[in-house]
Amino acid sequence: MNKSKIIIITLFCITLGLTTFKLISPRKADQDISVAKTATLLTNSDGYFIYRGIITEKDENFITVEQVNGFNYGIPKITFLINKETAFSVNAVELELGHFIEVQYKNNPYVSKPNEITASEIILISTFGEDILKNGNIISSTPIDADNFRVEIETIVDGQSSSTTIILLVPVESMEILSPEDLTEGLLISAITKGVATASIPPQYPVLYLLPIE
Repeated sequence: MNKSKIIIITLFCITLGLTTFKLISPRKADQDISVAKTATLLTNSDGYFIYRGIITEKDENFITVEQVNGFNYGIPKITFLINKETAFSVNAVELELGHFIEVQYKNNPYVSKPNEITASEIILISTFGEDILKNGNIISSTPIDADNFRVEIETIVDGQSSSTTIILLVPVESMEILSPEDLTEGLLISAITKGVATASIPPQYPVLYLLPIE
């Protein structure tokens, strides 16, 4: 199964036990963003839901994944069933607690029972865990060429703005729910990086996925 560009989004706002659908403008940097308040279910072009986070439990029959601070995939954590049809990007025994992974699955988590969500594919993104995630507000965005952008951000630490700046090297294909025109000053974003940076000042991080924080 190929990882496909995100083409569908569904935004959920839970109020008094009812599910409503609402688009909310991106939040600005003076707001706490421990986890984005707007839950967003991502799907790819094959119709699979996408969930990303760190492994907190696992055995040969299941794997529990918990989202980390930043983009809100809709559920704080999900325990996915594993069966003989589940595909892996690496050998299943290589996955360890704390690894950052992507799970693709078919069952809508809002209408499925906890023990009914089966992983269709599990993709290892990084062994560095949540350290690969960089949240912050955009200071500036500059095109490198038609397909790549240099985005400077002030990072978010413990839900609040810091005085530390970093550079994100952002391919257009890594932008999910975003376009180059959206990369404006003050926008809060969550970047899943490769986990390594250049020795430059400020450090530069290649980005795998770039998402808005709403």
